[in-house]
Amino acid sequence: MGCRKSNNLIQFYKNKRLDNIVRPFVFKPNTLSKKAIMKKIFLLLFISSSILQAQHVLTERLQEELNSINRLDQKVSIRIQMLDKVDAFEMHKEFVRLETPIQERARQTVLSLQQKSKETQFELLEVIRIANPEVFNKLRNYWVINNIYAEAPINLIYELGKRDDIAFIDLNADISSPLEIMESEPMNFEAADAMEPGLIAINAPALWDLGYTGKGLLVYDYDTGVCAEHPAIKERFLANRFPMDQSWYGYFRDFPNEINSDHGTHTLGTILGEGLPSGDTIGVAPGAYWIACDLVTTTVAALPPLENIVAAYEWALDSDENPETTFDIPAVINNSWRWRDEADTQDYIEKKMSK
Repeated sequence: MGCRKSNNLIQFYKNKRLDNIVRPFVFKPNTLSKKAIMKKIFLLLFISSSILQAQHVLTERLQEELNSINRLDQKVSIRIQMLDKVDAFEMHKEFVRLETPIQERARQTVLSLQQKSKETQFELLEVIRIANPEVFNKLRNYWVINNIYAEAPINLIYELGKRDDIAFIDLNADISSPLEIMESEPMNFEAADAMEPGLIAINAPALWDLGYTGKGLLVYDYDTGVCAEHPAIKERFLANRFPMDQSWYGYFRDFPNEINSDHGTHTLGTILGEGLPSGDTIGVAPGAYWIACDLVTTTVAALPPLENIVAAYEWALDSDENPETTFDIPAVINNSWRWRDEADTQDYIEKKMSK
């Protein structure tokens, strides 16, 4: 009688698309003791209850991945997004109301993000540490968007899914294609004999005459990498004055490079390329300093995982790991990239042009 009910229960969960979860617990009544059968039934009910409670937190693609797993100890790469977060919009309104200086805004923002992350992640991290030290020792948490990346077994994922302090748990499914390394050819850097027309078009010389050259400011070129030896930008590299790990965030290489493309060198030159002996220049803010990374690629398939892209932004806000300092926070972050999603602007532009 008991065995028949347990088999009916298994069939019920199969109908609920939980067949891959309960398959390891299907048993033959004649081969198990009553105690073993009751133990399996209890475990099955426990897991099934966890699944049902976690359904509102687990994303659809994560659910699909979990449904395909045959072993409870098999690890899945996940991204946990915490529910609570800093209200950046309200913080900005308060900055404007109080006329908070720019540098102080940066300091308060970083401190708020870090404190929010510490407060909201603490209990969850403790749960993971106690339940599964191996997972805890390898997880990566980020304060800039208050999320956690981990490789966790299915039972832990369902347990985390029952928490009310998590917005969602998603499958970390980023897969990058190998980077096709570009062979750079020696270049002859020749000085232009006239000012760049784009600088004239935006009236940059008038600002220079007023003293606005970018002096004392820091720029972050989030692009394909940089040829740090290019004479137009060489002297403005922050690494000439500070440690390399505060000046360069490398994914493909630990040092400045343009193995993927010279696009980053091009954009950085447009931003702050230094002047010629005649006093002309190729950049808008030749007095600024720069830091850079190499996370942008020429193909969407070769883009690094989203986790690394997020990490490169977090680094920019606190590269010296001291939130009280602000000199290391760039005044400008230049982006020239896109994500894997299809472009959604073409139809919009065509509709506007047709009116």
